[in-house]
Amino acid sequence: MKFLSRLFRSKEYNKKNTRADSVKNNSNTTNYVNLNNFSSATNYLIWVDLKKFKVNIFDGSTNKWNLVHSYLCTIGNACPTE
Repeated sequence: MKFLSRLFRSKEYNKKNTRADSVKNNSNTTNYVNLNNFSSATNYLIWVDLKKFKVNIFDGSTNKWNLVHSYLCTIGNACPTE
């Protein structure tokens, strides 16, 4: 997790444009995670929303998560050739 911490603080990383959701969508995601008592052994939580095809990265602690980044993703078989 030290890698993630350094990555998020990196000036080069923060200059990159990423796909951003609307403010309303971000607050809905944050509320959902905080109301469901999700926890992590670190200061970061990675939660995949299977309905919206999003990987959401939060920092904070149980019931106090803040959305840091949200990325589009695909859900599928880990071994597509099998």
